[in-house]
Amino acid sequence: MAKKSKPLGINLESLRKAIRDNGLSAKKLEQATGVPQSTITRFLGGSDMKLSTAEKLATFLANWREPPPTPTTHIAEALRAAIRESGQSADEIAEATGLSQPTMTRFMQGRDIRLSRAEKIAAHLGLVVTLGTGKASRASKPKKLYSEADLGIVKDGELT
Repeated sequence: MAKKSKPLGINLESLRKAIRDNGLSAKKLEQATGVPQSTITRFLGGSDMKLSTAEKLATFLANWREPPPTPTTHIAEALRAAIRESGQSADEIAEATGLSQPTMTRFMQGRDIRLSRAEKIAAHLGLVVTLGTGKASRASKPKKLYSEADLGIVKDGELT
C-alpha cells in the first residue's frame, strides 16, 4: 500500500501557475525578489530552480500588495528536520532517492538544493513539497494569493 503524502511547502507547477495567472513579468519579479529574469524565464519554460530561489518567489507571491507575514519555517530547514526525525542517514536517503551522497551531505550541512531534489527526498519521507493555491481574487486590484499557513511547513496536518 502506498504511503499518503503530506504537504511540505512549494510545488513547481503551482508556482508557475501563480506567476502566469497574475500576469507577472520576469522583469517585475526580478525587481521585487532579486531573482534574475533569465532564471525566472527558464523556470517558466519548465526548468528546475534552487529551493531558496523558489522560496523567494513564493514568499513574494504570498505577500504581493500585502504587508509582510510573520516569519515561517523555511522549507529546507523543515525537510532537514524531517530527515533527522526519520532516523535515516544521508547516505540511506541518497541511495533510496537516487541522489548522490555528496548532494545529500551538502544539503544536510545547510547548502541549497534544487527543488526537484527536495521533492524526491520529501516523497521518500512520505511528504510533499507543495505551495497552497489559496483563492485569487477576480477583482482588478490583486489581493493576497496565499495564506501564511499555505507557505509554512505542514506536517501531519499541523503547521510547524
